[in-house]
Amino acid sequence: MEKTISFYSSQKEKTDIEDVTIADNVVYALWSRGTLFRIAGWQDKPVVEAINTGLKKENNPEGLCYDPVTQKLLIACKDDAGIAGEKKSAKAVYGFDIAAMKLLPSPVLIIQKKDFEPITGNKISFNPSAIAVHPVTHDIYILTTRDNKGMAIFSHDGVLKSYQETDKNLMPQPEGICFSPDGKLFISSEGKQGQPGNLFEFNFR
Repeated sequence: MEKTISFYSSQKEKTDIEDVTIADNVVYALWSRGTLFRIAGWQDKPVVEAINTGLKKENNPEGLCYDPVTQKLLIACKDDAGIAGEKKSAKAVYGFDIAAMKLLPSPVLIIQKKDFEPITGNKISFNPSAIAVHPVTHDIYILTTRDNKGMAIFSHDGVLKSYQETDKNLMPQPEGICFSPDGKLFISSEGKQGQPGNLFEFNFR
């Protein structure tokens, strides 16, 4: 059965919900302006709370997932990393403490263009669009879409392990990623030029 939960409305600003995740049976929805919506009781009597994370539209937070290792949420920013002294090309992943309901002050992961050179032979412009933690290996998977379209895999302590370009014809706009409990990978891509979006399934090996 389908139902609709109204958790935000504004006449002034576009509500661009970028990602959704569940932790302890509570739904969290991420707005591109930095607000995090906590939706408890979503299966019966929804109670909605809007949380100001401190992130802004300039950070362009797009990816959201639950990290079972730290029991925190991870928020990946597509644009400004919000770190003084860092290059403009640097991107950040922040941790959000569910118990304290606040963003951790320092990023849990900083992504630099130069990180990709030992693996690809080139520096890669990376603009995170989605993030997920593998339920078995606990590696962190992050999609990028803009100048480059692909997927990077980081160890849980932030070391880049691999980078794989995605097929631009199959995935013109990869912006969603998640795992089943047994490690099966799902990637969604928006459609372009009137074509429908697609959902791809990859078995865990």
